[in-house]
Amino acid sequence: MVDPLLQSILVGISIILLATLSYLVLKKKIRERDSFLWYMLLFLLLFFSVFYKLTDYISHVFKIHYSLSLFFLLGILALFILGFYHSYKISKLTNKLTELTQQVALLNCINRPADEVKKNKT
Repeated sequence: MVDPLLQSILVGISIILLATLSYLVLKKKIRERDSFLWYMLLFLLLFFSVFYKLTDYISHVFKIHYSLSLFFLLGILALFILGFYHSYKISKLTNKLTELTQQVALLNCINRPADEVKKNKT
């Protein structure tokens, strides 16, 4: 059985994080598309905080002796998923930036007057 104080703290943290995330989405600090995974994780945290016996049951099924360790395990897995997702997005944005830089360089070369090109060669 879980301590009611610990359960209250987990529920409180979940609600505070949900409110913070909602505020950041409303202020356009985080895009809605990027906040979807965070919302899912926070609702799961809130759900398992309220229905702690379900957490005990899942811990027992996976032979985890201390049910709070399940929270840590799920948190670490969620952070790995977020890390891979952000690495994917960064790689994609880097490729776009390289392509845009090359296009700007080509456009500058094409739009430059012929006299200016001759001056730079001498």
